[in-house]
Amino acid sequence: MHVRPAACVALSLALFASASALAAQPLAFVSTCLQAEDDIDTIATTLIDQGWEQVGKTSETAVSDLSWVLSSYYFNSDSGGESVTSILELQTKTAAAMLKKKDIPQSKSRIFVRDTDDAPETLRVTWQQPIETLTEYGCQAALSASSTTTLRGDASDDLPAFFAMPLQNIGNGYAAFTLLNAAKLAPLTPPNAIVITQAERRGES
Repeated sequence: MHVRPAACVALSLALFASASALAAQPLAFVSTCLQAEDDIDTIATTLIDQGWEQVGKTSETAVSDLSWVLSSYYFNSDSGGESVTSILELQTKTAAAMLKKKDIPQSKSRIFVRDTDDAPETLRVTWQQPIETLTEYGCQAALSASSTTTLRGDASDDLPAFFAMPLQNIGNGYAAFTLLNAAKLAPLTPPNAIVITQAERRGES
């Protein structure tokens, strides 16, 4: 595990001193992703109202962004010595398959994109009901700088390439934020931040 500079730890704590960051309009989808619904299309409708556009089975933007999301799992834990480039290449295939994945009654997903002032963004929503009394739902998002100003604050190039902020427990789930340092990932062009949410609802269907 990498030892984070004290400045990085202080930054992460300051950014979550209040819930205002999550209430900002560009991050409104986080609350939507943590809201239990009986069907994924209810979640999709809310996200569309928030400015997201659902994509079909092909989207270069979505594949590129989701490959970064998937790669972040490795670099927030143990990359096994692999380079960012090699892991991205592997995850690009997985991301492309996500767009073509078909729904089944117990497992559904939707993928969205939206434009911002500086770069497009991608959001993947998953909804699963392995048994009638358990519903699991989550989101994976790759965000641009214009949507993450509140999160990043005065973060500088001193941050590591992947900086995982403290996990935020919210209701029956959590939200995990990772800031990406473009300077340290050059010449690659990563998203500015990655957001992953996961939650569940137990009880009668």
